[in-house]
Amino acid sequence: MLLGRSRPADPFARVLREAGAEVDTLALTVTSPGTPEEVERAHALISSGWPQWVVVTSAQTLEVLDLSRLGTSEEANGGAVRGDSQDGVSARSCEDGCLLLPPTRLAAVGPRTAHALAAVTGRQPDVVGGSDAEALAQALEEAGVGPGTRVLLPQSALARPVLAERLEDLGAQVQRAAVYTTVTAPASCLPPAFATHWRGGAWDAVVLTAGSAARALTELAGPAPASTVVVTLGRPSQLAAQAAGLKVAALAPTPTAEGVLKALCQVLERQAPPP
Repeated sequence: MLLGRSRPADPFARVLREAGAEVDTLALTVTSPGTPEEVERAHALISSGWPQWVVVTSAQTLEVLDLSRLGTSEEANGGAVRGDSQDGVSARSCEDGCLLLPPTRLAAVGPRTAHALAAVTGRQPDVVGGSDAEALAQALEEAGVGPGTRVLLPQSALARPVLAERLEDLGAQVQRAAVYTTVTAPASCLPPAFATHWRGGAWDAVVLTAGSAARALTELAGPAPASTVVVTLGRPSQLAAQAAGLKVAALAPTPTAEGVLKALCQVLERQAPPP
């Protein structure tokens, strides 16, 4: 089995191996920070206290954007900012002339991103949505995001505009910040003859946890052979895989390692020859 990413102590690789699979991990993409101006703009918005919500759609955001201050005791109790006004931000005065801003609420897509965000900030996200933008938008609406709500959305330059559009449809003021992008890994970083082994059906299944990995796989090695089952983690990665010419056999019912394992077991059982 091929897992289209490579991370230390990866729970996906661990769960699949514990179930008896032979798993090869391969980083098909690399993360590249956005422009310094775009990253600084996101930091400046956070420092100013502008966002009422910061919405994180991928743990990769945390590799380039420092959100640790959103977990400090000062921020959690209302951050102090000097001045008489804060660009329309609701604030109350403190004794020495500063402004006390209301705490910024946090939202994340899926349990993995939520866990990574909690590790950085020291507090649990206020909202954890499902595995895609549509589910997170619904969860944010249920949490009170609506007309006038200020939302900072730091994400990949390749991210679908769906989440921002859904929030804007609710009347929220959304600031998108392309703080990183994901690019296909150089072919020189792949194992020797990887493309040949891939096209020859060396793996019974491939697990793709991001749309960028699906695109990178076809760029580096071509479409999946008929004998290789393609499983994706969520709806966005499924759509990207299909757009890249891959036939997706199964979609994980939950965006977790256990969900991927369940999807794999179901599709492989369907393909097993009768006794």
